Amino acid sequence: MLQNIQDYCVMAPDGYSILNESVKRRFPQDDTWVPWDDPKAYAYSSTVAEIIQEVLQRHAEGISFREYNAGPNLDMQMKDEGFRIDVKVDWNTGFTLGGNEHNCGTWMDKMGESVKAGTKGVPGTPRDGAPVEIIGLLFSTLRWLDEVRSKGKFPFEGVNGQSESFLNYGAHRYADAFTVLPFSQRSTAPCHIQRMGRSDP
Repeated sequence: MLQNIQDYCVMAPDGYSILNESVKRRFPQDDTWVPWDDPKAYAYSSTVAEIIQEVLQRHAEGISFREYNAGPNLDMQMKDEGFRIDVKVDWNTGFTLGGNEHNCGTWMDKMGESVKAGTKGVPGTPRDGAPVEIIGLLFSTLRWLDEVRSKGKFPFEGVNGQSESFLNYGAHRYADAFTVLPFSQRSTAPCHIQRMGRSDP
């Protein structure tokens, strides 16, 4: 979503005006879950810029929840453990960590479906740890926000609890960590890497 907003701002005529647009929120401004027809649903509004800031702030603080309506009605293949979502930030690298081995995590995975083959409920390529596609998108977002903030087009300096700009929150740290961690050897692999590819002898 944040990459889409960034692309729109850059490519559309007067694209940055979208950051000031007010949108109705499906849920209240806390962790309360309400059905779509509840009076609290869509009762609150936020600007696009405020929503971007909230996404970054919540991930910086860490998110932990069980997916609503977890079970076969939501995903008939996934094991029960896969519905638990926990995400945090490693402040040494700026990388976002999360997921679990029972959840596909991102679009770059496929949940196994075959009872006969023993793959039912087993993601083909689990994305737990620090998925490279998520790290790349977050790097792009942080670098962009730091740029537009410096031009007065984004009203927030960074995330609360970290005395840093968006750029230092992730982008500078990424530049160092990203060139090393995704290619770590098995014996030195940190918590970011939950699955290692096969190494040739």
